[in-house]
Amino acid sequence: MASSDVNVVVTMTVVSCADLDDKATFGKQDPYVKGQTAGQKFQTPVCVDGGTTPVWTEGNVFKFIFYNRSVFNAAKLFLSVKNKNKFSDSTIGDLTLEWKDTIEHRDEEWGYVLQNSSDEAEGTVNLLINVFDPVEEAEKRALEEAHRAEVEAAAAAAEEAARVEMEAKMAEQAAAAAEAAAALEAAAEEERAELEARIAE
Repeated sequence: MASSDVNVVVTMTVVSCADLDDKATFGKQDPYVKGQTAGQKFQTPVCVDGGTTPVWTEGNVFKFIFYNRSVFNAAKLFLSVKNKNKFSDSTIGDLTLEWKDTIEHRDEEWGYVLQNSSDEAEGTVNLLINVFDPVEEAEKRALEEAHRAEVEAAAAAAEEAARVEMEAKMAEQAAAAAEAAAALEAAAEEERAELEARIAE
């Protein structure tokens, strides 16, 4: 399968919000998050009495599938934090985000700034985004395998160098020992010759 035909899978967890504008007239507001990306819609449960700092612990994990990396790179996330009302829900803040811009904060919880209708900062929504890109993963594995092969080759070269050095030392020691034995043998032979000469006299 060509790399351009491999799906990119995004898993997004809506964790919480902070510093939201309070849209409730009475009591605490009931926020929820909804949105879409590439035609795929999502919505969290309503956080009853969540006020300006709602937290979600269930129904807050969403999976999006993109046909390939090009589609993923071109896609945007459109997200709104809303307050649940009896008759008409009100918007607290919006977020528009390009997925390719999330690479710096993937696999960690990160606060993305919401904006109101006047494009003013309106608190943050904390998201945990994980991207599984088979092509990217394959490239990462290839780099890891190349590094491992490089480390193994360096270790093998060091081991071979140590073996060669040890064999050279052993050969040098053996040569020295043989030279010493030959010298001793020569000295003994010379001593025998002198002794025989004295006896002959």
